[in-house]
Amino acid sequence: MADSWLHRLGLRAPRGGLQSQETNPALESGQSLVAGAAPDVATSALDAGPEGFWEFSLEVYARLGVAPACLRLQDRDRLDVNLVLFALWAGAARGVLSPVSLSRAIELSERWRDEVVGPLRTARRALKAPDVPVEVSGASTLRSRVKSAELAAEKLQQFMLAPLAEDGDPPPGRAAAEANLAAYLGAAGLTVGAAKAAETAADAVTVLEAVFGPEG
Repeated sequence: MADSWLHRLGLRAPRGGLQSQETNPALESGQSLVAGAAPDVATSALDAGPEGFWEFSLEVYARLGVAPACLRLQDRDRLDVNLVLFALWAGAARGVLSPVSLSRAIELSERWRDEVVGPLRTARRALKAPDVPVEVSGASTLRSRVKSAELAAEKLQQFMLAPLAEDGDPPPGRAAAEANLAAYLGAAGLTVGAAKAAETAADAVTVLEAVFGPEG
């Protein structure tokens, strides 16, 4: 999209050599597909509603470089990875999200993050710290249970988000997905002039290209 700050920066993320600093619960659970698969958008993932969104997310997250890029967007920029994936899936499946739908998606996700996913994530990370003041095997067991709960909470979030894509403005495809992603980043206050804009754009493009492949 010519008006997208992602497009205007003209950035492409570095290829290869990226390793996740922390594994996504979805990957640890064995539910994802093989990392490094050739970029494509599975038709079933686009047509199957909420379940398709979840399958799409697992597949994209498993691809090379996506997990560390998403973690940086989450931890550095305080973005919601589920909203990043929703912007791409909605664009690929339905088209450009209306401002009302995007606003509802952000509001829903912020509340869910603050009240459900965030506390679970904090607990999971705390239980991985080297100075956990409990018996080691007990901490590991509890962390596994919290991780499962966090994964379930993220899946519920996606099931709540998916219906908001139904009013997407066709045609669906790469341009719509990039427009949705740029709109979300803009709503989050990330602009060309923002600090670390280049790093943010590079990580966002990594996820975009995991879905559609390199442009041109």
